[in-house]
Amino acid sequence: MPGDRVRSGTVSLDPKLMDIQMSRMVKFLVCVAAVAACCEVEAGGRSFTRQSSRAQSSSGSHGHFVGLPGNSFEGVGVGSSPREAINNACQPGGSRRMVSKSVTRGANGQYYASVLYK
Repeated sequence: MPGDRVRSGTVSLDPKLMDIQMSRMVKFLVCVAAVAACCEVEAGGRSFTRQSSRAQSSSGSHGHFVGLPGNSFEGVGVGSSPREAINNACQPGGSRRMVSKSVTRGANGQYYASVLYK
């Protein structure tokens, strides 16, 4: 390797260097996959919460009207303002994180919130 002469047209690879490069590539690909999965969950979450808050506002009552995505928790709430509706939504125990929220105003003037946690 260093100091060794290599003939033109041949390639010599250091196995230790290849292990380091492969390790970096695998770590990079894992990070890219995690970001893609996270974005997909959040995009699906926005669609879910929007659909849920609209279903609540059109029915005039709050509750779970839309099928819940796997391994998630939905908090629903109603209030006289968007902030109050979100604050009135139930919250999960444990360490789940909020991925999406949506508020829709109903014909009765009340605001209906859906908050999705993963």
